[in-house]
Amino acid sequence: MEWLKISLERLLGFLAALIPGAAVLLLFILHYPELAARVWQLDYLGYQTKVVLSVFCMFLAGWTISTAFNSLLHAIGGAIGGFIGSGSGQEPKFKPWHNANWRSLLSGYF
Repeated sequence: MEWLKISLERLLGFLAALIPGAAVLLLFILHYPELAARVWQLDYLGYQTKVVLSVFCMFLAGWTISTAFNSLLHAIGGAIGGFIGSGSGQEPKFKPWHNANWRSLLSGYF
């Protein structure tokens, strides 16, 4: 049953990258219709190759956008969490220098 969860997670990850990639590819086709038509009219590429190439481009663009967006969100969340969670210079609740064992270990280390 574990393999089903893993494969479903991989499939959803693939689909999550295709959705923004399809939007990017649509915008690209709208802005450069002559280039898209030229690529689609290549005679030496078969129909299936063109479809696979399109899906690959959608996946690559969507994965790049998703990764960049997630990185940006994690950076913002880390900065806010670090700012709020730090308590603006408060002393920690557990103070190791009040522990005699810690002080003796530290003095032995130095």
